[in-house]
Amino acid sequence: MKDDQLAAREPVATSEKVLERIGHSILSGEFEPGERLTETDLAQRFGVSRSPLREALLRLEERQLIERVPFSGMRVVSLDDRTVDELYEIRGALEGLACRRAAAVITPEQIAELRGVLAQRSRALKSTRGDARQQPTIQDFHILIARISGNRELERMLAGDIWHYMRAQYRRWARARERMDLGHAEHLRIVDALEARDGELAEILMRRHIVASRQELVDAKARAEARGAA
Repeated sequence: MKDDQLAAREPVATSEKVLERIGHSILSGEFEPGERLTETDLAQRFGVSRSPLREALLRLEERQLIERVPFSGMRVVSLDDRTVDELYEIRGALEGLACRRAAAVITPEQIAELRGVLAQRSRALKSTRGDARQQPTIQDFHILIARISGNRELERMLAGDIWHYMRAQYRRWARARERMDLGHAEHLRIVDALEARDGELAEILMRRHIVASRQELVDAKARAEARGAA
């Protein structure tokens, strides 16, 4: 490869790297929701020039992890209660559709795969009984159903960074152990409906599961805020 071709690819590679590093800092909670970000600070922190940094920031904005505020520059997205409600409404519709479609095409091997994911989840829950914040997420289960549905755009939307970011925010609050166990039971019933190829029931169960999950997150946040005020 010629030197000029290598030079042209280098900023792209640098942009990808800084995109990954800033994205990880946001999802891990290193950058707090609502935290102001400046190009100067980020360039110094990650040791990059402004050009690849700006490209990375544009892509993070497209992925809904940062937002531009008039006269204030950029900041990490902070999801208020209304936004979360709206996102969960969308999530319920998308996941319900994924279940309905998956029920029509799912294979015995895919049923076994889903049950395997839930079995692994059950073991993980038992190993983290002492610390609710260490309880694992179940994203693989939901994405797997979307993949089974055969709709690639549906899978892409459900795997978006905004969902990872929302879960990362809520993992700061310990959720009730009872709700975690109930959620696991709800997942099992969804798989039962998929195995029976009952798309209507699978969709209903998934929508109810999303609503219940949203309510528990609201309650967990309220409990955390009450502890902070005490």
